[in-house]
Amino acid sequence: ALLIADEPTTALDVIVQRQIVELLRETIKDLGTSLLFISHDLALVSSITEKIIVMRNGEIVESGDTSAVWQSPQHAYTKQLWDATPTLRVEPRPPLHVRRPDEESSSPDLLRVERLAHSFFWGPRGKVGPFALDDVSISVRKGETLCIVGESGSGKSTLARCVVGMLPPDKGRIIFDGHELTGNGSKGWRPVRRDIQMVFQDPYASLNPRMKIIDLVSEGLVINRITSSAAEARSRAIELLELVGLQASHGDRYPHQFSGGQRQRIAIARALAVRPKLLVCDEPVTSLDVSIRAQIVQLLIDIQNSEGVAFLFITHDIALARQIDDLAAVHDGDT
Repeated sequence: ALLIADEPTTALDVIVQRQIVELLRETIKDLGTSLLFISHDLALVSSITEKIIVMRNGEIVESGDTSAVWQSPQHAYTKQLWDATPTLRVEPRPPLHVRRPDEESSSPDLLRVERLAHSFFWGPRGKVGPFALDDVSISVRKGETLCIVGESGSGKSTLARCVVGMLPPDKGRIIFDGHELTGNGSKGWRPVRRDIQMVFQDPYASLNPRMKIIDLVSEGLVINRITSSAAEARSRAIELLELVGLQASHGDRYPHQFSGGQRQRIAIARALAVRPKLLVCDEPVTSLDVSIRAQIVQLLIDIQNSEGVAFLFITHDIALARQIDDLAAVHDGDT
């Protein structure tokens, strides 16, 4: 008599979301059952529910007919969620550096990917299609942000993992800051490993649960011998925690003691520790609610303004991409 759907569309693109919503609609209609739909996506909730309850810190702060709450929210937190929801009408921010026409050809690329291909399938004669990536070419200049947008399974994350050296491309070239990374196995990435860092999608799985936050953030400093002592590494780690909006006292805690948004801030601090030139963000806000998403996106923008880091931002949310910067689309492994 009751179907409970707990975040059934989280981390899915809008096309798959629509398919899941239609399936739920048909299911409850055919079975005559009720639906308890749990989500942090307000636009999605408004499209499928008749009544809505808004919760915060374990308490109900507002409830009523979905249309009434959508059109005229009463509680401050509900208004905050509504205001933080990205829309396609949002004007993108101006780029940090506006290229002059003569710079289009003269300004060197920080990252250049040429005709990249990758397949996960093996046949009797080696790798065979279909390819997760096929003939993909992109470029990013220093201090710029390139947003890669596409539906689930389009090859966005595969591209990110090839760029950071987690997956070897089958064809094509990856050139970073003048260094050819492909064609020499893992050795090609060694000279630039610290210059390319990644923030992963799942903040609950990307942090070692047995390490304190201060050790997670300072680990890269120690491994790459950026600091001369443990005390200096700890001091730098505290600076980074404060940079991403956390407190120095948080350093002595463990990941399970933080929310998803706080964990993603920790992951960003860890990535920034080695002062990278390029930060690859693979769906970094997908699993977070809209208000936390807005905070993380603004944090990344502020970091780029202050640190001059280039971003390769992976997302399936076009409205979110409009808030970031330049745009590229990936469909079935092609750009």
